[in-house]
Amino acid sequence: MNTAKRLLVRGARRGGQMAVVIAMILFTLVIFVAFATNMGILVNDRVRIQNATDLGAYSGAYTQAAALNELAHINDKIIQELIECREALEAAWPIQAEYCSCDESSGPPGPINLQAEAFIDRCELTVEGLVQEFRLKAAYSATNAKAISAAKRTMDANLRNLSTNSETQFFDADTFLGSSATHELAYQTAGSPTIADFTQMTTVLNYLAIPSCPCPTGCCNFPQRPSPENPIPSYFVKEDVNPDVWFLAQGAGTMESAYLDIDYSSGGSDAGYFGGSSTGGTDKMYATAVAKPFDGSVGPTRAYLSDGRSTVDAAAGQDQNYQFGGVFLAAGLTDKRRYMQPTYRARLAGINEWGGSGGSGPTPAGALSASPDSRLNRPEEMLH
Repeated sequence: MNTAKRLLVRGARRGGQMAVVIAMILFTLVIFVAFATNMGILVNDRVRIQNATDLGAYSGAYTQAAALNELAHINDKIIQELIECREALEAAWPIQAEYCSCDESSGPPGPINLQAEAFIDRCELTVEGLVQEFRLKAAYSATNAKAISAAKRTMDANLRNLSTNSETQFFDADTFLGSSATHELAYQTAGSPTIADFTQMTTVLNYLAIPSCPCPTGCCNFPQRPSPENPIPSYFVKEDVNPDVWFLAQGAGTMESAYLDIDYSSGGSDAGYFGGSSTGGTDKMYATAVAKPFDGSVGPTRAYLSDGRSTVDAAAGQDQNYQFGGVFLAAGLTDKRRYMQPTYRARLAGINEWGGSGGSGPTPAGALSASPDSRLNRPEEMLH
């Protein structure tokens, strides 16, 4: 009997020991679940902000691509108009000059036909209207500024207030002047900010005429010769075969409210990417995305240039192969059209493709400041 009592007392003294072990296990499990949940929230939020930034950059590049396609169409219209004008003048040669309108010994202005000159004037007016349309469509306000607005709308549609965060940017600030294609002054065409660098050409229109000039016997027909040249500011070419046209966006923000180790303060003012207000601190998230319009061409480049004169410098000149008797033929413009491809599309590019050498690294600022020659990309695929 005494032995049975001693066993019962000993067993009672051992009671509750497993509860301590279970409590420790449950505490560990709670910590583990909390940690896993916390990491899951952070990873989920990181993916969300990256996706929103990617979509914003893609939207911006898509807007750029649409603008470049439209410019290619307009540039093509300019060339097509000039082709038709030249062909009309070619089909009519030789044109009888106005009666006794020139003096063979005096040289230029040479023989002219008033109807032909009036026709050239009409061609010039048509081209002038298309050139003005090109300039308006290529302006920064109609291209990159619209691309940034489209990116902001897309970002906010996926994460509200993402675009209004003070550290969300599109590298259009003066800090990135000269290194970012989205800065207002990155490209200049005739002194105006544009989406890319373009040089306007001057195309010459003239015709073969039979001069009828004073002579000892009255008025005599002389051998045909070219009329005076009529220079017309016309289509646009690219100075650089591959000018940089692309879209870079950086999204930044914090969560709406605190969770475990998330640094949060209701007194912050950075408009967290969930619509909250937080100081951010080390828990602020950043996402960078690059997108690019590609696979198209607004116009010919200097490498293919064989017609027209630059209004900026005299690097081009006329190609004698496209002339007869000093008259500039439509053939000089025809093959330019095949270098205009209104087939721009948009694609995400990845910030690493813009990393540079010499320690600049694949960071937004480093990539933007890197020399184009050292970028880790393929120019024929990445550049316009």
